[in-house]
Amino acid sequence: MSSINFIQPLHADTAKRYTYSDIYLDLKQDEIYAKPMGYLKNKSDIAASYDIDAIKNSVYSLFNTKKGQRVLTPEYGMSLEKYIFEPVSQAAAYSIGKDIQSGLEKYEPRVTPLKINVSILPTNDGYDVQLVLYIPHLSINTTIDAGLESSGFFVR
Repeated sequence: MSSINFIQPLHADTAKRYTYSDIYLDLKQDEIYAKPMGYLKNKSDIAASYDIDAIKNSVYSLFNTKKGQRVLTPEYGMSLEKYIFEPVSQAAAYSIGKDIQSGLEKYEPRVTPLKINVSILPTNDGYDVQLVLYIPHLSINTTIDAGLESSGFFVR
């Protein structure tokens, strides 16, 4: 009779419990944990994020996903790229803020937006986005500083 031995968890501190976890969809590398030796320098293909980082990762994915891009959830996404090819204006900045608010309310129930500030970049070629989010289950606030330019949405 054969048996299968599974690799130990990725994190040595198994007593530590995380409320939220997520994986990076861009296949970011992570360290592999081996019980007898601790962390190895070998890398795995998938890195995980936890708690605040997991939520930031989810928000980043939400902002960079176009509606219709996910086959099983075609309404998921923000489609912020539609603002890239419009003239930069205060009206568009307001619309971006409203889209972000409704997207977070619909697809990221783990957070409560406390502040969404969208302002025009000094070069007039995009927008500066600042989010202050409250995470009720962790009882903390977090800030995401980002931008929307011709290259797309990015986090600073």
